[in-house]
Amino acid sequence: MDAFIKGTLLDFFAARDIDPKLSEFSELLEKLKENDKEYLTDIVHSAEEDPSYDIPAETWNDMAMLFEGDDEIYPPDYLINYNKKCRRSRPILFREETVKQTLSCLICKYKPNVLLIGPAGVGKTRIAEDIARMLAKNDEMIPQQLKGFTVWELPLSALAAGSSLVGEVESKTRAMIDFATARNNKVILFIDEVHLLACGEKPYYTISQILKPALARGSLRVIGATTSQEVIDFDTDSAFKRRFNKIIVDELTKEQTQKILCSLRMAL
Repeated sequence: MDAFIKGTLLDFFAARDIDPKLSEFSELLEKLKENDKEYLTDIVHSAEEDPSYDIPAETWNDMAMLFEGDDEIYPPDYLINYNKKCRRSRPILFREETVKQTLSCLICKYKPNVLLIGPAGVGKTRIAEDIARMLAKNDEMIPQQLKGFTVWELPLSALAAGSSLVGEVESKTRAMIDFATARNNKVILFIDEVHLLACGEKPYYTISQILKPALARGSLRVIGATTSQEVIDFDTDSAFKRRFNKIIVDELTKEQTQKILCSLRMAL
């Protein structure tokens, strides 16, 4: 297997007119994160099982990111850093299981996207905020694959606002995707009212068409939130529907609500 991986890497470098010493391959492999090793191994298995297997161009581009690194890309000014905003917030109550499910979905290899569904005011945004708080404080509940990540809110209204010029929405959306997919930035996007992307109205339709390829590649990590009624719009778009893992956020019981209100009263 090691020999085959080295051969695959040799092809990779040859395609870019790079001639590293063979001794450097082991050093490169050591630098790869565990997820990257699994990704490269999957490519190798495909090539072993089918000698005619042709590695797609986008796969070579993904491999390039493993070794060449990313140039520093700064966040667009309309994104909101939840790690900074929620660092000092109080831990969420009675949502531990929902938070665990969300974190588990975010570390999925091919579909790391979550859709939180529940009645308005049930606390879907609060779940995203609590994950940001835990990331900011390096909570022990955070999986190793998400260490160092930052939750950024993407307000769709801000992305669409002031985009009167032709191509401006497209430009802003691509800049956001470039930032969110840069490996060094370690971004988790939070999109409230995510059903707007499936409503078919401009400029949201334009934004959704640019987002879909990035979601399909698994290069974005997204937490979306919508209500039980408005998720119907989302379900009508099969491309979005199959790229998100749904998590139902139920209303709290009367007793749980009373305990939350009591804790808030004591904090005042």
